[in-house]
Amino acid sequence: MRGVPAVYGTRIDEVLLAGLVLGLAAWTGERAYLIEHEGHGREDGSGRVDLSRTVGWFTTLYPVCIRVPGSGAEPAEVLRAAKETLRAVPGRGVGYGLLRYLHPESSVRARVAAQVRPQIVFNYLGQIDPPGNGAEWVRPARERVRGTVSPDGKRPYLILVSGHVRGGRLQLAVTFSENRHRRETMERLAAGFAGGLRAIVAHCGAAGAGGFTPSDFPDVELTQGELDDLVTQLDG
Repeated sequence: MRGVPAVYGTRIDEVLLAGLVLGLAAWTGERAYLIEHEGHGREDGSGRVDLSRTVGWFTTLYPVCIRVPGSGAEPAEVLRAAKETLRAVPGRGVGYGLLRYLHPESSVRARVAAQVRPQIVFNYLGQIDPPGNGAEWVRPARERVRGTVSPDGKRPYLILVSGHVRGGRLQLAVTFSENRHRRETMERLAAGFAGGLRAIVAHCGAAGAGGFTPSDFPDVELTQGELDDLVTQLDG
């Protein structure tokens, strides 16, 4: 069976974000979700910036609005919506922080800062296992880390959803304040998130699943409906 990303040409973060939206839809029943997407800032891939002599992350944070299509919270539709929404963001959001904090015109910075801020942040950290190139001395510390967040600090988001792959297993976490949400509510969200991912996996393993989306053809302007009609004509 093909892996999930190959079925619709998606990235892992797009798949996980779609699963999160399915979980949110099962919890709230809303049709659109404003989510802050966090990235590493190293994913450009255009060759315009040489990062080969740098270490660490150039963290990017930018808002995205994922809309549940009118047909309902179906795995295929939400997955395609997440893919198209993220693909429409130039440079994977690297310019948003520059626009908000470093634009030479203060009026532009003010307009961007005045926008409604998402209350949910999503961060996929990728694979965090030590590299398999002989650098076995690089490994996570065995000591427990405590006190990484000050109790006096102001919470920037109501809910933090993060994930990473370690030892070949995907691990997801939902961080929240018990002053704002009950544990049972967040357990419901986490269960919905996991259920959404299982639904995506099941759909992508079914016969007939898959297809293209407009971002697969950046040189032409097509809606999803026009693209589906064109593919049908070519298949016929």
